[in-house]
Amino acid sequence: WTETKKENSKDWQGDIWRKANTLQAVAQYWHSTTDAARRQKAMSIMEEAYKFYLTKKNDEGIWVDDFGWWGGFFGDLAGQASPLAAPFDEANLLSETRHCYAQMLNNLDSTQGGIWNHTTGNACERNTVTNGWMLSLASGLFEWTGRGPNIDYKNMAEEQYSWLMTDKYKNYSPSSWVLYASNGLLLWLPGPADTFHYWSGDEGVFLGGLLWYIDGLVTDPETKKTLLQSGKDLIVAAIKTFTDAEGVMHASPDSPDQSNDLATGKGVFMRLVTRFAVHYKYFADDAF
Repeated sequence: WTETKKENSKDWQGDIWRKANTLQAVAQYWHSTTDAARRQKAMSIMEEAYKFYLTKKNDEGIWVDDFGWWGGFFGDLAGQASPLAAPFDEANLLSETRHCYAQMLNNLDSTQGGIWNHTTGNACERNTVTNGWMLSLASGLFEWTGRGPNIDYKNMAEEQYSWLMTDKYKNYSPSSWVLYASNGLLLWLPGPADTFHYWSGDEGVFLGGLLWYIDGLVTDPETKKTLLQSGKDLIVAAIKTFTDAEGVMHASPDSPDQSNDLATGKGVFMRLVTRFAVHYKYFADDAF
């Protein structure tokens, strides 16, 4: 976590969402490796970064999806066969995930649905990444805390899924925009049906949310099969949309000159696509 000093570089030490995104990768690495020294190194990184989170968790003006990234990190550490030591014991992980969820819920649009990513100036928007994370946290908390007694988490997860995937926004007035496009991808921001703007990272975040939603709320086998197929369709559509003729993946097809072609979005997409595919044992016999 050394602060970069190069001209025009990001202050990664002060960038709360990139730190959480990186920690999700570290947590997944920590899960998968059996090397004791590397596991300890990964844990040390996570513990140090958690101290940074504590200095930011109650700040005003933070982008709301930042709490989604951190909630996702805490969820990645939950459910261990062997209990972890503080600060990553189950009680604290649950407490911090609930805090992140509550911060996001504070920005719910009670009229037309969806979570605002920011509430000031030109930053006001209800985008896919924010609402994909809300789908993840609501679904994950419902599964994590015992389902039945936590109907509020269930309701929010169902409302988020409906808001993201259909034009029937549960409990909200009709809206003129769409998020789910006919090609199987989610738009970056709500807009007219013929306005297609995508970011690869958003597709990955939604896919992560869909995984939690299927595991946490879907019990009917046929419904689960349908949703799994929609996830597979999204992956195929994303690969086609974000990959050029030479097989190179881009952050967005809206940046043909690669002026905004950052690695972050593609990294998020590949990390969460891999998780989804491995979890459901997808693509073993598929060729692209």
